[in-house]
Amino acid sequence: ARSAVTGLARLVPRGAMVRQNDGRFAYMRLTEVTPDAILSVGPNERLPTDAVIVTGATDLDRSLVTGEAMPVTAKPGDTLEAGTLNLTGRIEVRVLRSADESFLAQMIHMQTAAENGREGYVRVADRVARLYAPVVHVLALATFAGWMIMTDGDWQASAFVAISVLIITCPCALGLAVPVAHVVAAGRLMRMGILMKDGSALERLAGIDRAVFDKTGTITTGTPIVGVVPTDPAVRSTVKALALHSVHPAARAIVMRLSDRPAHIQHVNDVPGFGVEASIGDRRARLGRADWVTEIANGPSGTASPAFAFEGDTAVSFDLIETLRPGAIKAIAMFERSDIPVTMLSGDIADRANSVASLVGISDVRHGTTPAEKIAMLDTLRRNGHRALMVGDGLNDTGALAAAHVSMAPASGSDAGRTAADFVFLRDRLDAVPAAWRVARDTAGIVRQNFGLAIAYNCIAVPLAVAGMVTPLIAALAMSGSSIVVTLNALRLNKSEPSSPRATTSVDINQVPA
Repeated sequence: ARSAVTGLARLVPRGAMVRQNDGRFAYMRLTEVTPDAILSVGPNERLPTDAVIVTGATDLDRSLVTGEAMPVTAKPGDTLEAGTLNLTGRIEVRVLRSADESFLAQMIHMQTAAENGREGYVRVADRVARLYAPVVHVLALATFAGWMIMTDGDWQASAFVAISVLIITCPCALGLAVPVAHVVAAGRLMRMGILMKDGSALERLAGIDRAVFDKTGTITTGTPIVGVVPTDPAVRSTVKALALHSVHPAARAIVMRLSDRPAHIQHVNDVPGFGVEASIGDRRARLGRADWVTEIANGPSGTASPAFAFEGDTAVSFDLIETLRPGAIKAIAMFERSDIPVTMLSGDIADRANSVASLVGISDVRHGTTPAEKIAMLDTLRRNGHRALMVGDGLNDTGALAAAHVSMAPASGSDAGRTAADFVFLRDRLDAVPAAWRVARDTAGIVRQNFGLAIAYNCIAVPLAVAGMVTPLIAALAMSGSSIVVTLNALRLNKSEPSSPRATTSVDINQVPA
């Protein structure tokens, strides 16, 4: 998971445009940027360090901080975190602290600490191997010594018996009990569209007693869509034409929703932080923030939804809706029925977080959480003896994914999120999470059975070998037979393949004013 830290570090720009004493801006390395310096940040650039806006307005992608896909409007006086993506307008900001003390630097530090905290976990197979190999060799040596005494120094007969002991015990069923089960489980998970990083993750997943889910991009799809659209073809074609000139996610959602041919517009002006305006013949039109649109039209200005209007007409709004990820309700219900408490962590506001939680059946909701608070919660669970599964997708979830006892991420998530997670589910359905948990539990049961078979085999075969009642040939056959038995037992994991998931209707969630 070390590359998850690398993924976060790549978000830090190498330098910035810094205002000089003569008023001009010049490029400087980030290590040379000091507090109170004035930086110029253009569209599609990330903030190099924590700063406050001095001049300009823009739309920001704060998903690194909150995990929310919808941009927020920023104006002079607003504080911005390092790593925040500037979407639309050029702004000038005043540096609040050096880059090595910024929000993003703290995230990288927490990610590193979280990854290091998990390195102490030792797989069952490794624990068995540490004990088993020395015991086998000591037993063979003791057998050789004992037979040397009993046979008055007949080293050939003593070696014959000692070799039989080594053959009958190594590698034997005990050495294959865990690996063969994990190989079969990995194949089953792959057929279900779930990638597993290593066997220890499977063991950790089987032992969870709590599940923690991120909201946006995990329980929901994270991509806003437009609900009802105007019936007037002229309005729709003009709206699409305006939306095509904007990089705002709401504008992209409108473009995807409207199939109309864009109208011919002139004098297009993209106003950062507000929207897009243009002329259609002798009429002016605006698409963007409702309070800005209603400056030239009639209609309510208090809504958070984007609005459109021709000058002097009544404004129409476009409700952006968020959809649940397919299988979300089923996934939460499966955990609840299995007495696994579920918590939802979200950087979103309370109303939106609670709306989603109520739809999927989650009662424990934490809203407005920062990446540091997510990590702190998982650390608290660990200190209290809980083994938590974390499911998240965004850059703001990477620390929590690494801090959890075990973690999963969707393939649609960020690169850093996928890297930090122990499992990645390739399909869109969220019920892949409890499905993977069931496979992990089944595998743990098979491993216990294999250990039982291996112990029973050793309890019978080893005394016979030590007593000299087994030849090396018989020992080899017995060892092979025990290995075949545990392998066939592990293959039973393939008999209970989950049924193919059926398509479900996603649930629309109206966005509420932020």
